[in-house]
Amino acid sequence: MIETQLFAENADRIVSELNQVLVAEECPKDERSVILMTDIMAPANSRNHRHALELDRILGYELAYAGGSFVTLKDFGSLRYGSEKLTARADGTTPNSRAASATMTMAS
Repeated sequence: MIETQLFAENADRIVSELNQVLVAEECPKDERSVILMTDIMAPANSRNHRHALELDRILGYELAYAGGSFVTLKDFGSLRYGSEKLTARADGTTPNSRAASATMTMAS
């Protein structure tokens, strides 16, 4: 199926959904607590932290497959990435961890 045909088949639904967004109430802007279960936290951690810090993305090797990163080599050791209450590190020497997984801890 070519893209124009796919769009034509979904155009009415897309227009309807866009119109709903235009008249929707604004989202609240107050602070809220969020509890993320591990089945949500693991992929979120990977997408939000690990991918941006992967050297192949920083050097541009992944651009054709998975995209690059806003992080540069000059950022190492100085970029503050996220809240100061959050520590993210990849440490393959941590017992019972995979070398590719990042460990996250919240400061008290």
